[in-house]
Amino acid sequence: MQEDVMEFADIVRRPYAAIASAKEKSGKCAIGCFPMYVPHEVVDAAWMLPVDIYGGSGGMTVAAEYFESINCYPMRNAFELLLTGQLSVLDGAIFGTTCNAAKSGGDIWRSLRVLPHFHQLTLPNRVRGAHALEYFQQQIERLCESLAVWGGRTIGREELAASIRRYNHSRNLLEQLAEISQQHPEMLTPQDFTIVRAAGSFMLRSDYVSLLTRLLADIAAKTSDSEEEWVGLALVGNPCDMPLFELLSIIHEAGAVVVADETTSGRRAWVKVSERLEPIAALARRYLDMPPCPTQCDDNMDAQYEYLLGLATTGRALGVVFVRPLYCDPAGMVYPVLANRLSAANVPTLRLDLDGREGARGQVRTRLQAFVEMVRR
Repeated sequence: MQEDVMEFADIVRRPYAAIASAKEKSGKCAIGCFPMYVPHEVVDAAWMLPVDIYGGSGGMTVAAEYFESINCYPMRNAFELLLTGQLSVLDGAIFGTTCNAAKSGGDIWRSLRVLPHFHQLTLPNRVRGAHALEYFQQQIERLCESLAVWGGRTIGREELAASIRRYNHSRNLLEQLAEISQQHPEMLTPQDFTIVRAAGSFMLRSDYVSLLTRLLADIAAKTSDSEEEWVGLALVGNPCDMPLFELLSIIHEAGAVVVADETTSGRRAWVKVSERLEPIAALARRYLDMPPCPTQCDDNMDAQYEYLLGLATTGRALGVVFVRPLYCDPAGMVYPVLANRLSAANVPTLRLDLDGREGARGQVRTRLQAFVEMVRR
């Protein structure tokens, strides 16, 4: 790990301590947001601290009473953290109805009443079209009303617009760092960049911007004379969990670099919100127009296929790695459609099913190393 990333890594290693510190510093309450459609800008505009809820890779003991083993590990493990008191730093939670697991999990979360506040953000099943946009705007307005009741502050247009500007500022910085990581991995490895990206999930936005600005300045002061040739890969999938640090490390060790990260924690993280539109309309459009996610119905998959094919035909990505949490049905349904079309265009693909267990990582390493060797030839 590079030295200038250590401060970000400390936050990622001890996220709940970081949240507690941010609460003490700001006097704000912390609201956990289950990835990936909860607009953090609304929580921020309510003078609260939005943080991501990640399940991690721990085992399931207490949560087994509520979830069968065929539920995806991000949801199971998030409940394990809740029921064992590790999320006690949170003052409330917001779940988006991204999939059946999130819908049923949200219902259980609400009924347990472990945290003082809970809101379920209902998403349109189809993300394209005027009706979806209008519906999601209404749901964001309902979220604003809930947060106003929780915090005793009315969320106006000015507060939302200011929050959008704050988040867009950090997204601009992240986008610059992503470009450096993809084009000059010797200066900022993809796994280190992902640590930088993840740290923002547990920090005050102003502190995060300060750290990002300093990191960019540190990198700008470096020189690079590396002539190492990397195999470019695209990473596609939706693990609704902490970014895939170890997977990126394995890819890097195999002599490859991720030139396009289409996972939940990838390119979606720095898609900006329009500052020209009315704030709630702009937020709804941003979250529905993000790169397509398997959990939402998008009848036209041509855009993602053309994007991945373009990476391959220009030589940036020599192969595509699909990742999905085990038992994630939406991701399982999207994979064969994209993989078959890419294979027909002679683009190599690899599918990895992740279950969050330590013991499965050796298998992942072996398969990735073999895949990189294959596409290198």
